[in-house]
This record gives sequence, C-alpha cells and structure tokens, in this order.
Amino acid sequence: MATTNGSPTHEVSYLASVHVRLNDWKRLAVRLGRQAEFAAALRELEDRLTHDPRNWGDPVRDLHGMDATYFRQIGRVLIVTYAVHNVQPVVFVQQVRLTPGSPMQDAEHDPPLA
Repeated sequence: MATTNGSPTHEVSYLASVHVRLNDWKRLAVRLGRQAEFAAALRELEDRLTHDPRNWGDPVRDLHGMDATYFRQIGRVLIVTYAVHNVQPVVFVQQVRLTPGSPMQDAEHDPPLA
C-alpha cells in the first residue's frame, strides 16, 4: 500500500494487554535509564506498523479466518507479533515481549532499588 505525503496507510489496533505491558516497560526503562532506547523502539514500532507493516516483520502464517497474515518482528528491545489484514489497511498487534538477553528483559523481574 502506498504512502501519500507521509500519511498513515494502516490503522493500528492494540490489545489492551499490550498497552498495559508497554506502560509497565516505560516505567522499567526510566528506572534503568534506558528511556531513550525504549522510546526509539516504540517510535519505530508505530511508524513501521502504520506505514510498512508487511516489510517490517517476517511473515509467519496466513490467518485464513481473518483474511490476514501473521508477522513477527524481532528487534533489539522488543519482539512484536501482529496481523495485517489482506484487504483492509488494518494491523492488529497481538503480543509484545522484551527481547531475550536485552538489558530490559534481564531486569524485568528485578525488584526496584529502594
């Protein structure tokens, strides 16, 4: 799908659980002093899903019942799984995880320092 003057080409929809996780991780990023890195990962996620979702992640399988394709993108900070509808310009973000071995993932379950 083509971009017109930088306008979004896809509407992005997030599961509520994804919003909760991302907000929790924003607080974790601040605690670890990694807010700039996490914010950059979120900007990339939103930009790529809005403008170029089919070329950002790796296709995993077709979802015939939804007429969509399931994708996974593994980044330095986040792993994102999402579906792109094959007809409508809609993206459904189904899951986000912290990338294994990343500083945020390693610290996710550490208690905050008092």
